[in-house]
Amino acid sequence: IFWTATSNTSEGAGAFAVLLNSGNFVLRLPNGMDIWQSFDHPTDTMLPTMRVILSYKSQPATRLFAWKGPDDPSTGDISCSMDPTSNLQMFVWNGTSPYMRYSVVNDVPVSGGTYQSNNISVTYQAMMGDTGDDETYYMFRVLAGAPYMHFSLHYTGKMRLLSWKNSTSSWAVISEAPSVDCDLYASCGPFGYCDGTKAMPTCQCPDGFELVDGLNFSRGCQRKEELKCGAENYFMTM
Repeated sequence: IFWTATSNTSEGAGAFAVLLNSGNFVLRLPNGMDIWQSFDHPTDTMLPTMRVILSYKSQPATRLFAWKGPDDPSTGDISCSMDPTSNLQMFVWNGTSPYMRYSVVNDVPVSGGTYQSNNISVTYQAMMGDTGDDETYYMFRVLAGAPYMHFSLHYTGKMRLLSWKNSTSSWAVISEAPSVDCDLYASCGPFGYCDGTKAMPTCQCPDGFELVDGLNFSRGCQRKEELKCGAENYFMTM
């Protein structure tokens, strides 16, 4: 689908708008050069192959904004972007406060997964890349022939992966984060950690620590005994 657009500048003379199969809406010159694209201005949705810019020279990082409410598409308090004070940590924010932080491995955010539907395995992956021009971005892809998928930042603060269901002609949530309370930022408090190996992930204290308040995990953990130099001290693998 495309239509022409007029411009008062020589740069945009003869430009026309094109809606690509990827969902990207671009303004294209007759020579094929794209001078504007909607993928650079997302709202609450991330589509496959869309680059979410984390850092690029002086360009501001991409930020997704959730709706204000279930029936109010205006910009709400929930957003998603990198933390400008740290090394490429992705956060969901509630206003200016961290709400959830994504996993970071060796300073590189990583994620991925497999979704099983009608005996067909659909794999999606997330990645970060550097184009060689000081650009770092987040992007995900799906396999060819897979159902339509997209990420959506919900007004409740959840980042959801949705898949199109032909049988019901509707979008279905196949994964979302945070999925449990202890996924929330700082929910386990100082020295606490969220144990995801349990059937119901809960906040725990490392060996040698105990809860400050058994009824309020967010207050964290404290040492059972004062730390002293000696052979009885050790590191614990988590």
